[in-house]
Parts: sequence; structure tokens; C-alpha cells
Amino acid sequence: MACTEARSVHMSSLKEPSYSNGRLLLVAAVALSALAILYREVVVNLVRVWSTDSNYSHGFLIPPIALFLAWERRRRFVAAPLRVSPAGVLVVGTSLLVLVVDAGTFPTQISFVAAIAGTVLLLCGSARFRALAFPLGILLLMIPLPATVFERLESPLQTATSVFSEMLIRAVHVPVVRDGNFLALGNVTLEVARECSGIRTSISLLTLGLVFGYAADSRRWPRLVVVALTVPVVVLANSLRVAATAVSTHYYGATAATGFLHDLYGWLAFAAAFAILMGIHRLLICAAPARPAVSAPSPNAFIRS
Repeated sequence: MACTEARSVHMSSLKEPSYSNGRLLLVAAVALSALAILYREVVVNLVRVWSTDSNYSHGFLIPPIALFLAWERRRRFVAAPLRVSPAGVLVVGTSLLVLVVDAGTFPTQISFVAAIAGTVLLLCGSARFRALAFPLGILLLMIPLPATVFERLESPLQTATSVFSEMLIRAVHVPVVRDGNFLALGNVTLEVARECSGIRTSISLLTLGLVFGYAADSRRWPRLVVVALTVPVVVLANSLRVAATAVSTHYYGATAATGFLHDLYGWLAFAAAFAILMGIHRLLICAAPARPAVSAPSPNAFIRS
């Protein structure tokens, strides 16, 4: 009798997760559909910005990348206990409040990501939420920054690029005089425009660095180091691009500052910055390799039959 009861309890515990997970999929589909309807204007506005502003054209790639990362973590997600978390109600409720009161474009867009995260927390619990924390965090990269914040970040990058470009140009013995963001050569004056500040490259490289860094090593600190070094590396790469353009203009005329060479130097600078960041990440992994996980002994390992 005891064996029969134990067997029935064991069988019910095996059936429960599949049933719960199946119900979870249905409830999650309904909840996400409701969020899509409530936030439809926010989504349309995001797509419009991605389509018209080259600084945020990478936004189209963020949702597929987040879905891929979530799928890659599916085993960890399913292995975690499935429990409803009341804290998710607070997150979703606050997000919907921001939407209803129309707190502004940026807060409303952030509340969209927060509502998705809160739904996961509510339906799945904290353990499963932690399994998807990184893919959910990646979604924040698709949100355009407010114009005032963007300009405050853009101006220092623009100035830094101008200063380092002047140093590099002088290093190859080409005469140059810098006046703000203008570089006066002997035959032409170049402007380090806002498009050359590197903020667009920083956002794109930040996205790529996080994704590729996660694929190479799941530890948090190497990714944080790459994130911290993204802006300095971008400034260096942009300065090399501007300096190369200036030197080409000095020897070959003003046509070198536009057209094919200008675009080529831009692509080469992006590739160089990405290669430097990935090289730094690889060096960090080699210098401090991850410790192999030690599996805990089975609780029945020391039970004698």
C-alpha cells in the first residue's frame, strides 16, 4: 500500500510540471497579447524611430536577439521552479500606470519593457525570471534615448574625437590646426560632425559586445569590463578614422573626405573597434578562465540498499 501511494505521488509530481508549463504558455500568450494591444501606439512609434533614425536602426535586431538568448536559456528556465510572484503585480501595475498617465515618450517606452519583465516575474516567479533577466535587459537597447540625453552624450564624444584626431594627425607630421570641432589642414578644413561623434557606433557595439560576450562566457564581470571600455575604444577608432580621412585629404585633395574613402574608413573603424573589444574579452577569458562547475553528489549516493 505504501509503495502504491509513493508511486502515485511520484507519478503526479512528474505530470504536474508539464501541465503547469502548458498552462503557463497559454496564460503568457494571452498576457503578452494584451500588452501588445495596450502598447500598440508605443510599438508603432518605436518602429517609426528605428526606420527613420539611423542612430537606432539596430532596434529591429534587438527583439530577435532577445528571443534567441531566451531560447538558449530554455533548459535553465524550465529547470527552475514555477511559482507565481506577487511582486510581478507591482511591476506590471506601475508600468501600466505610467502608460495611462502618459508620463512621456521615454518613460512609456521603458514601461513597455518593464511590463514584459513584470509579466514574466508574475507568471513564472523569481527563479525563472532570473533565468531570463539578461534577454529581458537586452530589450532596453531598443529604446531611443531622450534628445537631451543624446545631445549631452554626443557633445563630449565629438570633442574627444576631435582632440585625439588632432594628436594622430600631428603624429604623422601633417600640419593641422584645431578650432573646436574643425580641423584646418593646408588645403581644406574638415569638421568632426555629430555623425562622427561615435555614439551610434557605441550603441551598436554595446549591443554586439553584450551578445557575443554572453555567447563566449556567461560570467558577468567580463561583460561589464567590455561595456566600460566600449566608449574609449569607439573614441579611439573614430579618431583613427578622422585622422585617416584628414591625411588622405592632405595628399589627395578634398574628394578623399567624401564618397568611397569616407565610407570605407567608417566601416574599417567599426570593424576595428569590434575586433578590439572582442580581443579584450578573449584576453580576459584566457587570463581568468571560468572554474568548472562542481556537481553536487546525489542525495541517495550514500544510502545503502
